[in-house]
Amino acid sequence: MVRLKRYIKPYILRYITGFVSLILTNAFALCVPWLLKNAIDDLKAEITYEKLVLYPAMIVGATAIQGIFRYLSRQSMLKTSHMIQYDILNDFFGHLLILPMSFYDKRRTGDLISLATNDLKSVRMMLGIGVLNILNTIILLTFTAPLLVMIDLRLTLTALLPFPLIAIFVKRYSSVLHKAYMKVQQEFANINTRVHESVSGIRVIKTYVRGGDEIKDFNELCDGYMKKNMKVVKLWGTILPLVEALAGVGTLIVLWVGGRAVITGRLTIGEFVAFNAYLAMLFWPMIALGWVITLYQRSRVSMERLNKVFDAHSDTGAATGDDSTHPIDGDIKIDRLTFSYDEAAPPVLKDISLHIKKGEKVAIVGPTGSGKTTLLNLLARLYKVADGRIFVDDIDINKIDLHLLRRSIGFVPQDTFLFSDTIGENIAFGMEAVEVEELRKYAEVSDLLENVEEFPKNFDTYLGERGVNLSGGQKQRATISRAIIKEPKILILDDATSNVDAHTEENIIGRLKSVMKGCTIIMVSHRIATVMNFDRIIVIKDGELEDTGTHEQLIRKRGTYYKMYELHLLYQELDSKQIAVRDP
Repeated sequence: MVRLKRYIKPYILRYITGFVSLILTNAFALCVPWLLKNAIDDLKAEITYEKLVLYPAMIVGATAIQGIFRYLSRQSMLKTSHMIQYDILNDFFGHLLILPMSFYDKRRTGDLISLATNDLKSVRMMLGIGVLNILNTIILLTFTAPLLVMIDLRLTLTALLPFPLIAIFVKRYSSVLHKAYMKVQQEFANINTRVHESVSGIRVIKTYVRGGDEIKDFNELCDGYMKKNMKVVKLWGTILPLVEALAGVGTLIVLWVGGRAVITGRLTIGEFVAFNAYLAMLFWPMIALGWVITLYQRSRVSMERLNKVFDAHSDTGAATGDDSTHPIDGDIKIDRLTFSYDEAAPPVLKDISLHIKKGEKVAIVGPTGSGKTTLLNLLARLYKVADGRIFVDDIDINKIDLHLLRRSIGFVPQDTFLFSDTIGENIAFGMEAVEVEELRKYAEVSDLLENVEEFPKNFDTYLGERGVNLSGGQKQRATISRAIIKEPKILILDDATSNVDAHTEENIIGRLKSVMKGCTIIMVSHRIATVMNFDRIIVIKDGELEDTGTHEQLIRKRGTYYKMYELHLLYQELDSKQIAVRDP
């Protein structure tokens, strides 16, 4: 709860205002039973018109003022809880954006959504209605106890007999509730994850006719969530009635002992009525105590879950580096780089050493799973790399300003992602202001302009989730435009043209080489025809650098690249024969 205190601190004055309002609320509320006591005893002695008007007026006045301060207390505390929730949510989202890719490799999207919604709501309720009820109970007990003692000490001690039992019972059930709520929150996260995956993969579900199976699996998840919730309900259902029963026992004792005191003359009827009224005022806070305890346990579990994300530090370094903030030129050196996603797992890359000169156009090829994508991710510092292994312009990549590095890199990943926004906004993503002419220029480079002009609103065409109304090839070309519009010094293309035909790909590569002069281009591709004319081709196999050279040099060496080239020629021959059969 240390982190939570930091969020509460800026609003401490608002909590103090709410606390003072609660004190005044209860002060005027406690006046009513005392006025009632005086009215009963006074009217019993003598009934006059003035008394019949005065006492009701005083009671109504005290009640009205109590209502005003109750409104102020709720405004202060409940509104404050929403403001704290707003602050935590903003920090939570901001923290998610600086966490490394390694964090997301191990976390499910549904878990994170659950934290930002359900868990944060639990924290907010504890900071609002929970704190309000706790403070109200403390104030009531503090003010009411002396008044009860003033009326009759013996009766007060009798009435308070059940309270120690309530405290013992509540303490015993707290740890059980904590564990139960932890399971409930985790199950809710599982449901969130399943809904997110099902909606994102709706095309696959429909294609494979898995709708019925998905409903069945989801029902099983909901059943598990319901069962865990029912366990909590049963626990809560045990706490609340028992607290009420113990409080009720106290009331019965008071009625028995107090009634005898009135008969014997030790108490007046007015005093007995006031005593019962004060006791009744304590009844609801004692019942609410059980609910507040469950609320506390729930919020405690939720804050623990949130803290696990807040405590996950970015392993890509700070936004500003230690040594370098100078503009990047694009010269890249890799020195004996070995990398593994997990310390316990075998390395994905092994002892890679490379030098890619500024402005050089380099292609990386190799079998699937050989580590090509990993290498590109490390160049963009999406994963933590050891010091002294990757250098940009002869400066250790870990000492370069992170924002400067990534602003200088245009990255098109394998998994193309478009936001639910216009085509223009997706292309200009990350840019402050982009003119339509710039959008047209870079959309033409990626061979997308003609497709954009077919839409009625051109660049203002709104895309659905993940660009659902674009084809795979159009998505890739949009992300290429996004990468080059900021005119990067290093352009990284990870199989970025796999969904376009060979002719379109050839046009795109040609335009990139023409427009991006002076830019270092690193491209992963599985098409030999795409990489043949690059300045240099790098071959990676099983995480190791097998060879590097031009197309002609690698052909002469007859290694992995030569085998890929032979396969390419075979496919060409098969295609030509198919064309001949179709068109004799």
